[in-house]
Amino acid sequence: MLGEFAALGSALIWAGTSLLFTAAGKIASPVATNAFKTVAATGFFAVVLLVRDGRPWDASLQAGDVLLLAGSGLLGLSVGDSFLFLGYQILGTRRAMLVASLHPIVGALGAWLLLGETLGPLAILGMGLALGGVALVIADRMGTLLPADRAHLKLGVFLCLLAAVGQAGGALLAKSALARADAFGATQVRVFAGALGLLLFSVLRGETGRWMAGLRQRAVLWRVSVASFFGPFLAIW
Repeated sequence: MLGEFAALGSALIWAGTSLLFTAAGKIASPVATNAFKTVAATGFFAVVLLVRDGRPWDASLQAGDVLLLAGSGLLGLSVGDSFLFLGYQILGTRRAMLVASLHPIVGALGAWLLLGETLGPLAILGMGLALGGVALVIADRMGTLLPADRAHLKLGVFLCLLAAVGQAGGALLAKSALARADAFGATQVRVFAGALGLLLFSVLRGETGRWMAGLRQRAVLWRVSVASFFGPFLAIW
């Protein structure tokens, strides 16, 4: 029962923080807000590990697991979450989260194809119902739009599907490492790798200054700070 309440609480926190990230992304770059999220979460986990273990990282992690977790962070957080944050700006939080919620289905299909896991009849039925429900919502919205707006909506759906693929791929990469490693240390590696990937992207694109200027705005800073604490840190905890 405790696990069910924890999962419900985590879902509620993610729903609330998504609204904050969406509002911040309308003022600053959505990718910049994702970068702030991963950098802040890295720091939050470092504080917890420092208090618990006396050092701001988990020294017990094996090199192979670190590589898997880092790859997971790059794919799931740098790539997947950036697509999701862009999707927020096109579809709005509610529809973007609906489309991105397909990532467990993508993950299940990936595990079936790549890891040899089985899919039972009930799992397949549930996947079909979920896909059908999302398709109905999007199709209903599509029928009320002009052609130009439909193209915009399709772009948003495509970005959120890419987010689902990135998040599912990241979860698959981290699966074996998470089964062996401490959850705090493993998650810190993921968010740290995600942060490095996004910061490198900003440097290569020459957008670091613009990102910093956007994030320094008070309306953005308080939203991403609160959302970063409650979302990628507390909800995972």
